Amino acid sequence: MNGIGKYVWPDGEVYKGEYVNDKKEGYGTHRWRDGRTYEGYWKGDKREGKGMFITAEGKVKYEIWNNDQKVKSITRESFDNLNEFTSL
Repeated sequence: MNGIGKYVWPDGEVYKGEYVNDKKEGYGTHRWRDGRTYEGYWKGDKREGKGMFITAEGKVKYEIWNNDQKVKSITRESFDNLNEFTSL
């Protein structure tokens, strides 16, 4: 698949977003069946760059990823202005 699409796994996980050669590439949202959600950037099926993670309980974390490895995570409560995230 190339372009924007949606894939639903048999266990209920869902990804909606951009694809290149059948891989998550660009901006998209992945929701696990337990309610956790990651919305952000992907490269080659891996999280890459800035994104937002929402726990099953609704707690928001702003994160930076490199090759699907979390580099930094900041909770909304740790800063007053969300624009500060852009400087990370």
